[in-house]
Formats: sequence, structure tokens, C-alpha cells
Amino acid sequence: MKFSATILSAALLTTSAIAAPLTERRAARNAARAAARADRISRPAYKPDTKELLKVNATTQEEYSSNWAGAVLIGSQYTSVTGEFTVPTPKAPSGSSSDEQYCASAWVGIDGDTCSSAILQTGIDFCIQGGEVSFDSWYEWYPDYAHDFSGLSISAGDVIKLTVTASSKNSGSAVIENVSSGQSVNHKFSGVDDGDLCETNAEWIVEDFESGGDLVPFTNFGTVTFSNAEATSGGTTVGPSGSTIMDIKQSGSVLTKSSATSNSVTNGSIAAAWADRKRNTGLHWYVKEDWEDGKETDFVSLRLFHLPSFNFHTSYPNSGYRPKNRTSSHNQTHQIIPTKMEGTRPIPTFTNEQLELLTQLRVRADDREYARESIMQEAQIIMGMAATLINLHLGDIPHSSDLILAMMHTLKTRMLGLLEEVVELSVEAQMDEWTECRIFETTG
Repeated sequence: MKFSATILSAALLTTSAIAAPLTERRAARNAARAAARADRISRPAYKPDTKELLKVNATTQEEYSSNWAGAVLIGSQYTSVTGEFTVPTPKAPSGSSSDEQYCASAWVGIDGDTCSSAILQTGIDFCIQGGEVSFDSWYEWYPDYAHDFSGLSISAGDVIKLTVTASSKNSGSAVIENVSSGQSVNHKFSGVDDGDLCETNAEWIVEDFESGGDLVPFTNFGTVTFSNAEATSGGTTVGPSGSTIMDIKQSGSVLTKSSATSNSVTNGSIAAAWADRKRNTGLHWYVKEDWEDGKETDFVSLRLFHLPSFNFHTSYPNSGYRPKNRTSSHNQTHQIIPTKMEGTRPIPTFTNEQLELLTQLRVRADDREYARESIMQEAQIIMGMAATLINLHLGDIPHSSDLILAMMHTLKTRMLGLLEEVVELSVEAQMDEWTECRIFETTG
């Protein structure tokens, strides 16, 4: 929700059945799945709102996409990309239907971000439906559909090496090696006329791919880490360090958390990150003098996340009481000073539904931080417009009454819009805080 300088400047100038036996059900499902894969396709990264760009540090930036999570190098003459990962065990999201198939795909590729005319890619799909998991290996030269490899067995826990190589802008190869079993498959592309590569992107991606014209329901894939991640640019081997980080955001919820080092790219399902972190938080109970009335109150201090640009250390009382200056903020540790340590107490156990809800609350809090920045910028614009109106009215600057009326209408509209947004954010923050506290109270 950030306003660019260009947008802000322009804004100042505008005024505007019966159940079958198990074997039959499985056969029917496999047939339907095979038919669905006939139009399975990976798409270029779709970024519906270019304003949703986060600065992670001086050399890395993060973007939201509805279908890609991972790392993208942007440059020139990328002719090869490789990486290894351990095949995850996909899990159905909480509240999922046993009749629905949930999938994700891990792949490496050339182009598809800043160049969308073609993508040379290869990877593994992992899906779950009704408790059954399945894996498919494939190759693709977008805009053509993906094609399945045959003769490659894949199981959860296998180490898979993916490699794509462009010998020209319309020729190349895709290779998948099951390092665990020693099996490998490959496909050569020659004289492809569907679209030429630009060789400007190298990527390591977990994708919510498309089938039948829609994104497939996204599975909880846990964590996928591409190790030994390398690309060749102009004959030089480079790693993912300094790449653009992308995460999947759908319907207002961020579903992944990605990061990159000099030789690896890690993609994690946010719900899985919650579950992993809560097992290793080291829960502590402190006694601290109460801020309001001098009473001693038990506090629980739980590190919910410890991920780049997503670090929370929030403190909650053990009862319904909350100190009047209790706040939650990003990248900030609350000043809870322990005076003595009490005995060991059980670590709260969260249900999957609670974990998902807590994740959504954290994401919304993150969004509100950016919204506040935009609100402050909008307030400054409104003040500037008001000052301009006063100068026009009191000064000697030539103007028409129509201009004054138009500016007053615009000013009124923007003031009401700003007020509405402030109230909406305030109510949302209060409701989310109440919900968050209730979750911790019921698990205490």
C-alpha cells in the first residue's frame, strides 16, 4: 500500500454419489489426475501489485507473487542453473477436503521473471490427496505445457539434482538426477519456436503451478532447500547471493518465507515454520513487577519466529491482565526484565488451526506497518493540498472558481478516505490483539 513519488505527485494533480471401493476410487483419481496433468503448466511470476515490494537489506529485495517463492537472479547471459533438494512430504492444509488435491512444485529455470517470453525449467511436483502422496518429474519450455518424464522413481526423502542448460536462445536441455537412487532422466530441446529465452533470469523456485487454467490448491510442503545452487552467467559460475527474494501471497495471506545464501535457497511454508519454531523456542516464565499497581504478574516470553525480516519476540501475561504499554512490533524485543526464574511449566501446544490463525495475524500486523507509512505520506499530501487551497484563495495567483471547487472536492474525498482507513486499521489491530491473547490464554 505504499505510494511511489510519481504516484503521489500525480495524485496532487488529479481529481478523480455412492462411494466406490478403495481400488476403484484410487484408479478413478489417478485417471483424473493424469487428465489434469495434460494441461499442467508453470507460469511466469505473477505480481499483481508492484507496490508490494519489501527492502530486506542493502543488497536484497523481496517481492510478493501469487505463484512463485524462492530466489531470482537478474542479469545477463544466464545459460545454466542447477540445485539439489530433498523431496518433502506434502501435507494437506488444516480443514482441507479429502477429495481435493493439494500440490506444489520445486524447480530450477532460466527466465520467467523480468523476461516472460519463455522459461526453460525442470522440476518435481509433490501432491497429496486423501492421505496419499504422489510425485511427478517434468520438463517445460514455456509457453508450451509441462511434459512428464518417465522411468524416474521418486519418494519423500530422496535427494534430487535439477539442471537446465541453454545452448542457444531456442535450444537446451533439462536433466533430473535422483542422487539417492542413481537414476536420471533428460530431455533436449532443439529449435523451439514457441518463444526465445532472454537469458536474463536464473531461479530456484517453489511454485503454486497452474492446472486447468487455475492455480492448484497449495500444499503445506514444510521446507525445501536448494543446496549447491549455482548458475552460469557469461561463462562464470555464480550463486544466489544478492538475488531477488520472492514469496507467495494469496488472498492477503503470505504462504511462504524464502531466503538465500551464497550457495543455497530456502523456501518454507509459514505454517510449518510456526510448528518447527514452537518446538525449539525455550519457553521461559518470568516474574516482573507489575507496571500499573505493583503486583507481581507471571509473564510468558515466547520467541515465535526467528527468520530474516520476520522476527517476533512478544510477551504475554499468564492471565487476562495486560499491561497498559504492551505492544507488538517487528524486529523489536520487548523489555521484559526477569527478576527470578520460576519452575518448569509446560510449553503451550498449538493446534494447526491456531498456528494458521497466528500466522495470519502476524502477516496482517506486518501489512499494517506498511499501511501506517502510507497513511503518513497521504496525510502530508492532504496538508499540502490544503495549504495550496489557502494560497489560491488568499493570494494573487490567478485561478478559476471551478479549480477551487475541484480541489476542495478532491481534498474532502481524500480526507474521508484517510479517516476511513485509519479507523479500519485501528479496529483491525484491536480485534487481532484480542484474538491473539485469547489463543495464548487457551493454550496456557
